[in-house]
Amino acid sequence: HSYFSAGNVGIGTTTPSNTLHVVGAIFSNTHIQTPTGYVTTNVPYSTNEDLTLRLRNSANKINFQDASNANLMTILGSGNVGIGTASPSQKLHTVGGGVQFLTSDTHQRLFITSSPLHQSIIYFGDSDSSTQGRVAYDSNYDDMYFTTAGAEKMRILDTGQVGIGTSSPSAKLHVVGDAIITGTITAQEFH
Repeated sequence: HSYFSAGNVGIGTTTPSNTLHVVGAIFSNTHIQTPTGYVTTNVPYSTNEDLTLRLRNSANKINFQDASNANLMTILGSGNVGIGTASPSQKLHTVGGGVQFLTSDTHQRLFITSSPLHQSIIYFGDSDSSTQGRVAYDSNYDDMYFTTAGAEKMRILDTGQVGIGTSSPSAKLHVVGDAIITGTITAQEFH
């Protein structure tokens, strides 16, 4: 039922408090547009209510656009979020800028957690080359390794042994290849 009161229209309410006051769901098969260009909501109205944006088809997406209709952020039906891209390929995909983490705590933290027996990896590279650098933690062996120019260069085992030029160091420091040391080497014994 619709009700009119002092120039206000109420749908689902007999006491409309705004020009259009709807109690219930609103359906639009195109879009909702206002002269000011924005829609606001008072949700959550109480502590028990949330704002929900729902896609009817997981092949669709939610776009956040600026005044020139350029996409600022996109949420795909798969859950991937793109900032600066309308086709995010990962859960969070940013294009055209850096990412900054700020906190008022004394420590900054970035957690990258894999499932057991897998790796947590940070990749470095550019769009002109398939050669990548990476820092990886292998939870299967509790090792950490470092890759440059597409090949592993250094590994730290769970025992604390460090290998340069080898992925299986047999001493605290195991170097395969030549080494130049400009400082003093102090050893308890030589073999």
